[in-house]
Amino acid sequence: MCIQPLSDTTSDTATKKACEKSMRIKSLILPAAPQANNRKRFGEIDKPDPALLPEEAVAWIGDLIKGGKEINGINISGPGDALAAPDTLLFLLDLLKEKYPDCPVKLTTIGLNAASLAADLASKGITQVNLQVEAASTDIVKKIYAWIRPDKRTVPLPEAIEFLFQEQGKAIVALKDSGISVNIQTTIYPGINDEHIAPLAEKAVSWGASSIALLPFQPVSEEETLEACDADLLENAKKAAAAHLEVIDDKDVYLPPPSGGDFQNATTL
Repeated sequence: MCIQPLSDTTSDTATKKACEKSMRIKSLILPAAPQANNRKRFGEIDKPDPALLPEEAVAWIGDLIKGGKEINGINISGPGDALAAPDTLLFLLDLLKEKYPDCPVKLTTIGLNAASLAADLASKGITQVNLQVEAASTDIVKKIYAWIRPDKRTVPLPEAIEFLFQEQGKAIVALKDSGISVNIQTTIYPGINDEHIAPLAEKAVSWGASSIALLPFQPVSEEETLEACDADLLENAKKAAAAHLEVIDDKDVYLPPPSGGDFQNATTL
């Protein structure tokens, strides 16, 4: 079920079809996670835009629909981790369920708190969780993450990584038991984890994941010390993963929310 705009009266068939395609969003990224529980060494923005408040997120969706967008799904993802502020997340899910009860909602997270929240997430309409797993080896993950904060206290990175692995395994079991599908989401970092996708996919299968999506790393500034992942590297990684697990394409769409909280003018996007 999707959230559809009012029908238009465009007469030219080709123009109408092109317009309909451009206005159709398979999965809208909703940047409504206010708190971070990790930071990577690459691809991080020093000062990301603030997360949308729950009421702002729902209002923005409404503005997009009024502007003609057809939204077929929602992915709560960024700028922090979707599960790092559970109370805020659950309140947002209540609002979405009340306003758009037939629209599928998923979220993206590294998995901390997922096991304990699985039943609540299912009851509030979450259909899928994108679990961010970058490698199956502690040594490789250490090269990708600058820090991981399981709780309010900071712990040494190797200890945090081992805890993260345990939490991710528990998360998949608990989410599946609650009726939520789990898709592994992995970014391909050239020279770091690109040759370790097969063991990662194999581990994901042993955990019980249903699929994997591989994303190419892209630098966010000229100061990045890591080069972008090219098409050949991504394709080789997909072939390695496909030997163990279904590989799916990421169809999430990011639209920048209006600045200054001016959600009445979101249709100008």
